[in-house]
Amino acid sequence: MKKIILLISSAMFISSCSNAVGLPSKNIDNNNGINNNTPVQEFNFGSGSGYTRYGAGRFGGQGQGMGQGQGMGMGIGQGFSNNDYLKTNLDSIPVTELKDEEKADLAYMIEEEKMARDIYILLYDKWKVRSFDNISKSEQIHIDSIKLLLDRHKLDNTISDQKGVFKNTKIQELYNTLSKEGLESLEKAINVAGKVEEVDIKDLSEKLAKTSSKDIQIVFDALMSASENHLRAFSSNLNMFFKKEYTPSFLSKEDYQKIVSN
Repeated sequence: MKKIILLISSAMFISSCSNAVGLPSKNIDNNNGINNNTPVQEFNFGSGSGYTRYGAGRFGGQGQGMGQGQGMGMGIGQGFSNNDYLKTNLDSIPVTELKDEEKADLAYMIEEEKMARDIYILLYDKWKVRSFDNISKSEQIHIDSIKLLLDRHKLDNTISDQKGVFKNTKIQELYNTLSKEGLESLEKAINVAGKVEEVDIKDLSEKLAKTSSKDIQIVFDALMSASENHLRAFSSNLNMFFKKEYTPSFLSKEDYQKIVSN
């Protein structure tokens, strides 16, 4: 099972870092995100490895950075462009009956992953920073991963086809708040991206602690590792380009420090 988690998590992280080397420069200003004076390159999503609260040891797509100012690092290790490998390995695990709470958690998390994807699409459309575009594609893989679980357990996928529209009122309110904040400046957009990953980590961790389903454990753990990679990257980039320390909003300071220092 550990091998499965390792490869799945690597796939998710590497997918968010592919095709992004040699990106055009961005001119960043602390107030409005754009400045015509000082050229600064795209955000660097370079080194960083995930860790898991469920399995033992480290895993999750070591990313080898191409150096500051050269855009996202290309991941090293084995990666997969879609969920075919994940599906093959989930198919080897017996399907067990889910509790009602586990079914509700799947319905909730697929909407939350959609919220993350939709926010990153919105931030890319506004700021044209390619990092947001790449991470939105990673979030789509997260959505597809949970969809595999829904299909395995013959549960309906009820998420809306419309961007920024959610059936869960809590998720809708969170999207409305974060998307508005992220459009105010590029600095705030990076902070919003960090908050998105915090929410994902917190909720996945809580739901992992409650489930006994092996397939849910594998998928949620891999998703959490990918989100931890993303949070580390956004935290680093906030400091690199705006000389600001990221302050967690949803995670405790202790949990946040465990993630960024790992």
